[in-house]
Amino acid sequence: MNQKAEVIAYHGWGFEGEIWDLWQTYLEPGYRLKKFNRGYFGSENNLEFEKDSFKKIIFTHSFGLHLCPVEQFDQADLLIIFSGFGTFHPHAPQFKKRSRYIVGQMLKKFRKNPGEVVEAFKQNCYFPEPYSKDENDDMNTKKLEKDLQALNDSQIDIENLKKVPRICILHGAKDTIVPKTKGRILFDKLKDRSQYFEIKEAGHALPFTHTQKCWSFLKPEFESLINN
Repeated sequence: MNQKAEVIAYHGWGFEGEIWDLWQTYLEPGYRLKKFNRGYFGSENNLEFEKDSFKKIIFTHSFGLHLCPVEQFDQADLLIIFSGFGTFHPHAPQFKKRSRYIVGQMLKKFRKNPGEVVEAFKQNCYFPEPYSKDENDDMNTKKLEKDLQALNDSQIDIENLKKVPRICILHGAKDTIVPKTKGRILFDKLKDRSQYFEIKEAGHALPFTHTQKCWSFLKPEFESLINN
């Protein structure tokens, strides 16, 4: 079958590229799925779109939106943002202070027991299904700590996202890591080119716990993109 589109998928903090494997079940053979690895576990890879004329799609989960190279927003025809945020901390001073404190405590604990912090984080991401522990000893603690620290100040330039003609934002209503208000803020800033879908019984890991539900929203967008 001729290739229709190329998909580059960016995972968030504490995850790795293999987390997207289930998506290959839903993507037709004509969609080539390429999985970015930050290098938290195992080797790092940096992916690029091919120069062919088929459509280009970006998947991002959580901090993955911040890990995607800016130039790929210029090239993409469609951007899918799962559990995304422009800035991690709330804007209101009282809530921002509390949020920064929580990240600070995570960093403090991480320096003593990184594996325990990563596992606890993933447990909090998965809802309602429990997280099944990975057996992965090859942990790059320096990179994980660096990116956890970066959450405090990392900020998406909305103008870069506006370079993508089509955007879909999906958020779990039960997300306790990145509240759904963050997804709605992105939507408010990108209304002229985006759609917002909220999944009631999903948490932060919704593209991995609710893959079929996410695909039910995205399939029409994929078909429209390919056919136009």
